Amino acid sequence: MGNTNKATKKTAKNIDSNANINEQKLNQYNDYLAVAKVNNEVKIMASFNTFHNFHTKALRLALSTILLIVGGFLMLQKGNMPMAIAFFVISVIFPFLLVGIQRMSINSKLSSDFEFKNTHHTYSFTENEMYTITKSGKREAKYNVDLAKIEKIYDVGNCFYLYVTHESAFVIPKAQFVHGDVAVLEKVFKNKLNDRYIITRKGRKFLKNSSK
Repeated sequence: MGNTNKATKKTAKNIDSNANINEQKLNQYNDYLAVAKVNNEVKIMASFNTFHNFHTKALRLALSTILLIVGGFLMLQKGNMPMAIAFFVISVIFPFLLVGIQRMSINSKLSSDFEFKNTHHTYSFTENEMYTITKSGKREAKYNVDLAKIEKIYDVGNCFYLYVTHESAFVIPKAQFVHGDVAVLEKVFKNKLNDRYIITRKGRKFLKNSSK
């Protein structure tokens, strides 16, 4: 009977301790409009890489396509019809082929990257700023940015891509927000960035389906 009482007291103590921890977390989160706890995922990063290539390297891809088309016309002038057709066909599929190869490479690389899989991020938002903490093993990096100074935010439906520069972005899956209302955060983004907050075609489709 004495052992039962001790076990009951121990269980009650653990429950109280967990309640205190949860209350501390709640109080900590309440300092922010929204908080996301993000674990790196290969599929999400591969999708971002594809998006990044098409949106930030579109000029390079277009230039490559134009050069291939020019090559096709040069082959036509030389009377080499098979080569001309080959150039024209490649010019159409080249951007997609290049991005596809890069996506497979990213998938392969990240799938075997132990550090990538064990890196975790916390993104905390107020109405004016974003605070980030990245942890990988014993290493920790902190960063904060004024929302109004973010270059662009792309809403692709299941994720936000926050570009702090043309080449550098934070990838935040909406499903990994642990505090706050994502819809409220979206309104803050719109107010702070105006036309620099961009909902993509995929994002509009996602929002339409989720509202049904």
